[in-house]
Amino acid sequence: MKSLFFVGMLVAGTALAQRVPWTLETTSISSTGAGDPTFMFVPNTTLNGVQLIVGTDKLQLGVYFWVPGAFPQIVGPGQVNGADSRGSLLVATNAGGSLLAFDVSDAGVVTQLDTGMFTVPSPKYVALAKNRDGGFEVWVDTSSNVIEHLAMSAIKDGGVTFTSLPSITVPEPPAGLAVDDRNGRLYVSQRTLGVLTVDRGGAPSFLISVDAGHLGLDVGGIDLFLEADGGVLVFTAAPTEVELKVHSVAGALATYRATLQIGMTDGGPQLGQPRHLDVYEQPVPGFPKGVLIVQDELAANYKLVSLAALDAVFPLPPPYLPGGAPPAIVDAGTDGGADAGTPDGGFTDAGAGVFTGHNPGPAPGVDPTPSCGCTGGPFTVLPALLLLWWIRRRSP
Repeated sequence: MKSLFFVGMLVAGTALAQRVPWTLETTSISSTGAGDPTFMFVPNTTLNGVQLIVGTDKLQLGVYFWVPGAFPQIVGPGQVNGADSRGSLLVATNAGGSLLAFDVSDAGVVTQLDTGMFTVPSPKYVALAKNRDGGFEVWVDTSSNVIEHLAMSAIKDGGVTFTSLPSITVPEPPAGLAVDDRNGRLYVSQRTLGVLTVDRGGAPSFLISVDAGHLGLDVGGIDLFLEADGGVLVFTAAPTEVELKVHSVAGALATYRATLQIGMTDGGPQLGQPRHLDVYEQPVPGFPKGVLIVQDELAANYKLVSLAALDAVFPLPPPYLPGGAPPAIVDAGTDGGADAGTPDGGFTDAGAGVFTGHNPGPAPGVDPTPSCGCTGGPFTVLPALLLLWWIRRRSP
């Protein structure tokens, strides 16, 4: 009986990955250096709005903009390591040291904004937040233990300005950045340590430790699903395991919830080495519950997962909607369900055009301690019960 107990505990503690199909995939980044993506939606009077899948080329060309049914357009400021967006505003990092800013009109026209040649040392990943007062803040990874914190002005006369705020020091160079706009809490993924958060005062604390066993051997990019009740779902990439990990956060407590594999459920193509991701939890045409973008490092492109498909295997909580009620949307033809069907008017391979236009943890520097390794939901408990029933049934 004791052996049965330990077998049951082993199975119950093992994460059962849930397979989720992608709905769309983009063409490949020509240099094969697909980097950190972001998803943009700009409403317009047609109700369908403007959807842009934004990819970064960390080796060569710059920023890629995909519109469903059209070739990618490219802004060529050189190597771009990361991007993040809020509404019509996009911020990206140029490997040469400059910050890039773009505005997207409701007609889909992308305009590069004047940033006054503002520079940051070796910028890599970036997180953009819109504050309650309408202002913006930016966190920029400097390829070191230092994260620069900046205030950013609203767009005026075709440009934006950045003002330096106190920087933040973390244990190791980030693998990704994300921020909760509601409270300014910064989330930082650390490749060998886990996930930490930084409060408004600049004090970091570990939220999820790799020691808990639910982040993978190499922690990748990070993004957030903001919940209506104030909670957060933290999505992280686990490129070594070719999976995504999900934790729920309420206050200072993080709980493991799910492991996700992205790929066709019929044995078709599977995702290759996801290192970067972006979560957009607002409803948009074709994606009634929002969209998850996952970078495929092997294919050098991006897979789009409908959150409706994810909700079918991992029930999602109601999202936080900044404007209150969800916007009226019209189905643009994209298959936003769980069958991963090919969209009418999806992406092509014809080439590219050129665009001209928690658990509290140790302080930083100290090895993290295990957070709660509890697995959420029925997906891990049910296999344990079934195995115990089968073993006992076969016992003489």
